[in-house]
Amino acid sequence: MGNPNDSSDEPASKKSRTEAPTQLSKDVENKLTAALSTQEELEKLHQEATNEVLAVEQKYSKLKKPLFEKRDKELKHIPGFWSTAFQNHPVIAQLMMELDQQILSHVTELEIEDLEDIKTGFKISMRFSENEFFSNDLLVKTLKYDLSKGDAKTECTEVNWKPGQEEKVTDASNLFMWFTATESLDDGPDEVASQIKDSLYMDAIRFFKNELTEEEMYNR
Repeated sequence: MGNPNDSSDEPASKKSRTEAPTQLSKDVENKLTAALSTQEELEKLHQEATNEVLAVEQKYSKLKKPLFEKRDKELKHIPGFWSTAFQNHPVIAQLMMELDQQILSHVTELEIEDLEDIKTGFKISMRFSENEFFSNDLLVKTLKYDLSKGDAKTECTEVNWKPGQEEKVTDASNLFMWFTATESLDDGPDEVASQIKDSLYMDAIRFFKNELTEEEMYNR
């Protein structure tokens, strides 16, 4: 059994960092200078690749938009389409309570819209039929990413609750309360929002028909 005071047992992340040698031979300095120059070329190439990938994503996001709009116009005529798709999603369904199902049964349209250059965030818009819970016919959740800090924040349309409904929903809802929450996310992207955008919305019909298992979903 090791000595608890032995620093060799400490994780590498907790040990003091080793300072770079102050005395370097001329040969080593020359090799480091050459390596640094190559490193700078690598970083430049990486940035160029990042910019090109972003340009491709922006291009195809614009191309897909009218197709999503066409599909969604057709889907809004299918009763209970989105509530069924939500309930059949292996990840999102785990967050849903009975009251969430009741609220989502009134969703007639779901739309995802990227912000600016795609990487800065997106909006999730839900349209609702007349219901007992609130008078809004449209609620929008916006997720904004701060790329320089690696965190995010969320905003949502203010809910116009009908009498006695706010407390009821707050106490018995999970997914809907997530949707209406406004908060800062220090750990980066919101996982639920990402599942809705990149999984549920993309493969909406297959989730409605319950054709995707969780394993298949992650292997796509």
